[in-house]
Amino acid sequence: MSVQEAARRYFDAWNARDADAVLDSLAANGTYTDPTTPGPLSGDDLRAHIIGLWQAFPDLAFEIVSQAETGGGRLAAEWLMRGTNTGSFRGLPPTGKPVVLAGADFISTDGSKIETVTGYFDGGAVPRQLGLQIIVQPYQVGPFGFGYSVQVQSGRRSAPGAMAITTLNAIGN
Repeated sequence: MSVQEAARRYFDAWNARDADAVLDSLAANGTYTDPTTPGPLSGDDLRAHIIGLWQAFPDLAFEIVSQAETGGGRLAAEWLMRGTNTGSFRGLPPTGKPVVLAGADFISTDGSKIETVTGYFDGGAVPRQLGLQIIVQPYQVGPFGFGYSVQVQSGRRSAPGAMAITTLNAIGN
């Protein structure tokens, strides 16, 4: 199987929403990594990642913009990912908003199956398109949890009988 055929099989499996076929397109020790993963994923970890994306974006699809073999069983593929956020994304409720993400995958094969897929894209593009804030902070500082406060005016000029204090607590990992 050529590197072009291996890549086509991989992207076709994503577009068919077939996690078994995505995993089957990879070699036994094949891995996937991108800016949103904690490192290279394979097996059940990759399956969970894929299913999580499909749950958040049930209509997720990749359009290959261009691709070229780079030699030695390698291929570079430029793509557009499209989808509508109708499921929970990173624990947040669905927004119903569509997203378009431009990116590139660099695929390495063993001659018949994919050994590695390394994806590159703007990791903040999808959250921004969904209307989410992106907060950059050191791991040892965050994440932060914020609450709310309320002020009620009675019109009296006497000292209040009760008051509230708002605190900010940093929650460490």
